[in-house]
Amino acid sequence: MLKASARPAIRLRGVRHNNLKNVDLDLPLNQLVVITGLSGSGKSSLAFDTLFAEGQRRYIETFSPYARQFFDRMDKPQVDSIEGIPPAIAIEQRNAVRTTRSTVGTMTEICDHLKMLWPHLAQLHCRQCGRPVHQDSPAAIGRALLRDAAPDPGKTEVLVTFDLPLTDKLPLADSLALIARQGYQRLLWQGQVVRLEDIPRAPRPAVLTVVQDRLRLAADNRARLIEACEQAYHFGKGKLAIREMDAAQNAIRTPRRFSNRRHCAECDLEYRDPTPALFSFNHPVGACPTCRGFGRIISIDYDLALPDRSRTLAQGVVKPWQTGLGAECQDDLLRLCRKRGVPTDVPFHRLPRKWQKLVIDGDPKYGQDPAHEWPRAWYGVKGYFRWLESKAYKMHVRVLLSRYRAYTPCPDCRGQRLQPEALLYRCRVPDSPPEASRPRETRNPPGAAPPPPAPPATDGPPRSLTLADFYQLPIREALPFIEALAGRRLRQPHDPLALVLGEVRARLSYLNEVGLGYLTLDRPTRTLSGGETERVSLTTCLGTRLVNTLFVLDEPSVGLHARDTDRLVRLLEQLRAAGNTVVVVEHEARVIRAADQVIDLGPGHGAAGGEVVFQGAYPQLLRSSRSLTGQYLSGRRRLELPPRRAVNGPPPAHRPGAGQAPPAPANASRRHPPASTRAEAGPVLRLSRATRHNLKNLAVEIPLGRFVCVTGVSGSGKTTLVREVLLPALAARLQSTLPPAKASDRLASEENHNAENHETEPRAPHSAILHGAEHLGRVALVDQSILGKTPRSNPAVYIGAFDDIRAFFAQSEPAQQRGLNASAFSFNSPQGQCERCRGAGFEKIEMQFLSDVFIRCPDCDGRRYRAHILAVKVGPKTTRARRPAPAAPRRSARSAGARSIADLLDATVEEAIAFLGQFPESRPAQRAVESLKLLAEVGLGYLKLGQPINTLSGGESQRLKLVRHLAEVIVGTATPGARPAPAAPPPPAARGPRPPAPRPTLFLFDEPTTGLHFDDVRVLLQVFQRLVDAGHSVLVIEHNLDVIKSADWLIDLGPDAGDQGGRIVAVGTPEQVAACPRSHTGQALRPLLAPQPPAG
Repeated sequence: MLKASARPAIRLRGVRHNNLKNVDLDLPLNQLVVITGLSGSGKSSLAFDTLFAEGQRRYIETFSPYARQFFDRMDKPQVDSIEGIPPAIAIEQRNAVRTTRSTVGTMTEICDHLKMLWPHLAQLHCRQCGRPVHQDSPAAIGRALLRDAAPDPGKTEVLVTFDLPLTDKLPLADSLALIARQGYQRLLWQGQVVRLEDIPRAPRPAVLTVVQDRLRLAADNRARLIEACEQAYHFGKGKLAIREMDAAQNAIRTPRRFSNRRHCAECDLEYRDPTPALFSFNHPVGACPTCRGFGRIISIDYDLALPDRSRTLAQGVVKPWQTGLGAECQDDLLRLCRKRGVPTDVPFHRLPRKWQKLVIDGDPKYGQDPAHEWPRAWYGVKGYFRWLESKAYKMHVRVLLSRYRAYTPCPDCRGQRLQPEALLYRCRVPDSPPEASRPRETRNPPGAAPPPPAPPATDGPPRSLTLADFYQLPIREALPFIEALAGRRLRQPHDPLALVLGEVRARLSYLNEVGLGYLTLDRPTRTLSGGETERVSLTTCLGTRLVNTLFVLDEPSVGLHARDTDRLVRLLEQLRAAGNTVVVVEHEARVIRAADQVIDLGPGHGAAGGEVVFQGAYPQLLRSSRSLTGQYLSGRRRLELPPRRAVNGPPPAHRPGAGQAPPAPANASRRHPPASTRAEAGPVLRLSRATRHNLKNLAVEIPLGRFVCVTGVSGSGKTTLVREVLLPALAARLQSTLPPAKASDRLASEENHNAENHETEPRAPHSAILHGAEHLGRVALVDQSILGKTPRSNPAVYIGAFDDIRAFFAQSEPAQQRGLNASAFSFNSPQGQCERCRGAGFEKIEMQFLSDVFIRCPDCDGRRYRAHILAVKVGPKTTRARRPAPAAPRRSARSAGARSIADLLDATVEEAIAFLGQFPESRPAQRAVESLKLLAEVGLGYLKLGQPINTLSGGESQRLKLVRHLAEVIVGTATPGARPAPAAPPPPAARGPRPPAPRPTLFLFDEPTTGLHFDDVRVLLQVFQRLVDAGHSVLVIEHNLDVIKSADWLIDLGPDAGDQGGRIVAVGTPEQVAACPRSHTGQALRPLLAPQPPAG
């Protein structure tokens, strides 16, 4: 037992959750604690399933029973006792909010602060004339008039007037009499001052202009002027006019109009008083009425309806008219073409523009009356979709429409989300950048109506921003703007706006410090990566200034470049310094080094883990002999550099600054490569004109048959280049199928959907040009998407080995005697699953106001199958002793006995390999062994075959997905890693035409080291190298320096994030990139590539 610590601590006793083995721990409060260890060793079970679950549960139990029912509660952890735990907050790499109304600004509460600030910071401008709309007080009017008359005081004579509307219910004489009773004797009539009795009775005017006073502008008349303005405001309902008298010509000049309300006196337009709701796109008052605050609308994407415009009308250029509901429309189209002489054998994109518009738009007056209905008039593709919209109450029609819908920017607010009135409020920007540097979305697209004119220029005023413009600024540009405003306010003591500005400035500073300065505040959170989501949540917690709270973070360094990791560490230290306890699950060396205490779990994976290998400070970790983490961090173990493969593709290129020359060794190796290098190097992929998002007309060459790593600072465009440009281009060339995108993910680019040409002009998605795809057979993406949420899927099912296992059991003699086929050995089939639990293995008992309780099925005892299925057991046919496996003799002994299908699902991958390996005569057993060996080779041999897939960690899920692709490529050929012996050639008569060898695969990996320990990274790199040795290509998006240094070729993007990125900083071998002075990646690589002493 651990001794009780003298300082405050969280005391855990007997933690047995998942694979944790009766762990006892004392976690000191108000410290930064890092939990590390091998993948599957129990880190998440300790941090989230135990610490966070208990902290959240105890906090929620303080609420009333009525309030508790609205919270998502976690199950009570399997633990003897937990003492001293504070309320807990988990910051994970997932975002449950899927609506585009959730943005970075709303998630960090910056939008909530700005909607309160903006009415006080911004100036209202008239929507018609563009002038500022002021509320002019009588004192302000007096100061302005006397200031204008200061050069010639006492000589300017003015009239203070107000307008009085007349009603039709009273005759003019009665109205004049009422004016006289108020003491007024003069009116302004047709440009002259006349007395009331001199007003003609016809024609009857709609408005009378009453003269409040006539005076000279002088300092001694200031009180009289202010009093006259007050009276004019009173009777003129907040409006008045000042008319200057021209004594020389005895005339009245153009009036100057004023108002004490939000009213443009010049245009006579009234504006309501602003409220915070007006500046919120999540409120009906402030949201754009067209898009309801989403910034985009759903409409028909005619590039999906006419995907291949090189086809002719006769060939069926209109896709929905080839089958189903639209087949009749194709016949109507051909009838129309014969009637009007439209050629049907010419590619659609070569038809004259008028015929293209006719096919898509139809006749202009179609549907107005019976004379303009088919067949007298043509409805067009648009008319067809309008007809479908009228039938959208039918399910199959809605499904059909969803295939051709996409989101486009709102035509009214142009993606700015807010009401037009909210966009009239502009805030002056000190030291504004030039127009060219504004975000593209804030500039007017072609054909769009211009925004309201800016206020008239004086002596070089700064540009003004609407709130939507501010949201579209990168955070690193929005921060100086807020700092300038806060600086002016801080000079005013006791200003409440200064406090709110300070909150906004603090949150923007936190976002910038964690390397998210390239994001914009209007970026939807559903588009953020897991690492970005976690860091945004971290800044929100810092902004709330919580104290005495337990924060549990899951791999916050995911997606962070080495340059930005130090910034993250500083933020974690700030969170700790505020009086909180910070527990981080992490493998990044910089974060581990900054920890007050490190907990290393192990010593192995899964069932072999779950123990505390080390607990203590970082210096003690380096000296620990039991800690695998300490051995890697101290240098006693390291990932050795593999031999570099020769590359004869793109030249090693550096992008030096002005006056800088590339390093000589890199240029020398480029100009004079060895002859052997040229002979060994393979083909390349050439991608050019990549302009998606922040890519700056990028041109890059990717060597094939090599291990290539795309790296760069966070937000530099790596994912855009690989997943949004290269992958779609390769899929189109190789005719591969990508996962179908939902309509919510098909946001058409604004430049390709302007009002003039989006109906007839084909859209080139990214204008990228790809060469070299003929060297590949297929492309496979291995990303971080979730594998599944159902417990009915397991590793054996996911990689396809379960089909072979079921076939193996169906071929057994007991199964054939009972007449059982392969379906009977599936717990998802009614033929074999337990009748009570339906193959789940457990029953759920719903508890009101408490967490649901799951109990083991009493009929099958959690084994999922019916009794007669479990009675089928398969064992080796002979009793001859087999040689035990040297690594696990006990498991080999277990494999000698007969097993049922449930027994095999309860076995680990290694045990299953040993058991099935006893049946070399069974083809299904050997196919299953080949698939399961891949799991063992990627370090997942400790998993149980039947472990639910939704219980796997992030690193396990990533590698499981990799195994699935490996099984498709490798299983069924030679044994992985072994070269078959050359067979004797057949006789000439037996020789026929040799089938063409299958072309290699390009594997794309997106941050594959997520959640992986140093030793797991070593195993993963071995798999990558083996794929390349087999002739395939591996392209990895990665920040892990161990992966980067092991690559054959690097492509470094930058030089910074967001709009300051999207360029190639350096390409070449890791040594060549490390020599580039402008590469942030190269700076981090240099220490790793320097000669090091042998590992001890």
